[in-house]
Amino acid sequence: MYEETNKKLYELALEATNYGYMVPELNPLIPLYRYRGDLEKAIDEIENEYVYLAPTYKLNDPFDSSCAYTYEDSLEHCDAACYYWEGCFFLKNEAWHSEIDEIFKDVNIGCKEMTMRNFFVFLEQEVKNRGYDFKWKEASKMYFYSTHIKIHSNKKGFVTSFSETEDSTIMWAYYANSHKGVCLKYEPQLLDSSNAEYRSIQKTIRKVWYSKLRIKDAEEKFFPFIKSEEWAHESEWRLFRNSTDSNKIKFPCLTAVYLGANFNSKEGFNRILSAISKKDRKIDLYQFVPSSQEFKLKAYRINY
Repeated sequence: MYEETNKKLYELALEATNYGYMVPELNPLIPLYRYRGDLEKAIDEIENEYVYLAPTYKLNDPFDSSCAYTYEDSLEHCDAACYYWEGCFFLKNEAWHSEIDEIFKDVNIGCKEMTMRNFFVFLEQEVKNRGYDFKWKEASKMYFYSTHIKIHSNKKGFVTSFSETEDSTIMWAYYANSHKGVCLKYEPQLLDSSNAEYRSIQKTIRKVWYSKLRIKDAEEKFFPFIKSEEWAHESEWRLFRNSTDSNKIKFPCLTAVYLGANFNSKEGFNRILSAISKKDRKIDLYQFVPSSQEFKLKAYRINY
């Protein structure tokens, strides 16, 4: 009964995810908050009005930006790797290509009858029989980096993370250098809607969906936006790019800067104050302090 229920939940979650119900697009009226621990980088983002896109393989969650996979998925990619190496060494000669193709079918490449290591040893011998040099260890290493990582991690692309809240003590501790950093408030509604790039940004910021189940996302549309429910306290929204010419995305909608409760850099304060003072729009400045009555942070406006 449990397995049937779990399977049904999985199917419903998969359907909802693939139709985008669980990872809605951004409502531009919602303010977004970005915790920053590296003060130098944060000041540069303030001065030059951009957000930094981090490669997903550097994210701190080992499950991040990956989806569920099956043994059949792995076999499919094994088959693809086999034919890749077949092409490298045999496409120069159609007769060899046809011959090795038949051999692959006979030995069931990609199935349990032949492991990937056995395949590369086999391929090495076949190539040497034809007078060419081939080292199976080099080939298997190439397979690992090109194919195995793809199916088992799917860690590709670039992401900027935001939160719906600016006063999370946990987020300040994790992502803002133990409350010594800053939190930046953005209001996407201020982006120029006549600018195609900014419209694209608004449409590619999506809410992260937190789940008990790992979702199989065959089209790889939503896997960067699905995380374990253990991270739900982050209330995260993400700007994701499959690829990018630059790790910096223009995002001129900063409206406030919050200094952490342990912020203690006089130079950093002066540079932040100088940067926001030069902007055409008003950017508020706040200082967080611990409440004396509750385990909460309170923000006080700094007039300048």
